Amino acid sequence: GAPLFKIDDRAALAELKVREAMLASARAELARIEAAPKDGDLAMARAAVDEASSRASEARTEFERRGRLRQQVAVTGSELDEARYAYEAARAANARAEADLARLERTWAKDQEVSRAAVAGAESQVEAARTELDRLTVRALVDGEVLQVNVRPGQYAAIAWNEPLVVLGDVSHLHVRVDIDEQDVPHYRPGAKAVATLKGRPQVRF
Repeated sequence: GAPLFKIDDRAALAELKVREAMLASARAELARIEAAPKDGDLAMARAAVDEASSRASEARTEFERRGRLRQQVAVTGSELDEARYAYEAARAANARAEADLARLERTWAKDQEVSRAAVAGAESQVEAARTELDRLTVRALVDGEVLQVNVRPGQYAAIAWNEPLVVLGDVSHLHVRVDIDEQDVPHYRPGAKAVATLKGRPQVRF
């Protein structure tokens, strides 16, 4: 987990800032949508429904009253028709107000769903940008010691290179590769002790 070296991250940092700004914008839009209808739109629509319902009820009462009076020949037919038309108009206005309220409530709910999805998408993009930024820091995968460093600040770090940029190894356990001549194979015994020397320095023994 220790950092070994880091690739130039200026472009990734700029991309992260852009994604974070988009996330802030999406959250602000969601807050606006959640608050806007509560501030007045829904209240006004509900008030309009109540008003239209009262007018329709009043027109119905008047129409029924004139109907009874018509049976007693106390009103003319045109007056009864006038009351009927007023009642039908009030019913239509009430239906229209209820439809407007229902449409506003449905639209508000759908807008909230869309805005929440936009926020979730922006959060995913921010997380992806942070992951990409973190990937630019090369970290040790195992415990060990740095044996070679073949990269320097300002050097181009290619994906395919002749030599590794950093060599990391565990020196607590050394693995030795031994080549045995075919004529000596019959004398080999697993687990037998052996001594190794360096070429040109036989006094150094392992």
